[in-house]
Amino acid sequence: MLSDLIKVRDKVKHILELVPAARDSDKILWLAYNERFTDIELHIGKMASFRAWLLSNDVPTFESLSRARRKVQELHPELQGQLRSKRKEEAELIREHFSKN
Repeated sequence: MLSDLIKVRDKVKHILELVPAARDSDKILWLAYNERFTDIELHIGKMASFRAWLLSNDVPTFESLSRARRKVQELHPELQGQLRSKRKEEAELIREHFSKN
């Protein structure tokens, strides 16, 4: 299980290097991951096959890719998205607002 996580993390790092839009979007990350590392092409065309593909062990969950992305970005700040600082500022404003009330 740990070796699977490390493999996913390496793949996520590769995607973040190649697809900058994936740095700020888990949807784009998920799509890019599956385009590169799973056999979605084999299942296109039949909904039953797509469902089987989606439920297969090859397809990672959004959550696992999101966790891997956060870890990679923690270890490699140069791969952080452009929206990170904006989200951080907005979170600080919200904290200030609620601490006053």
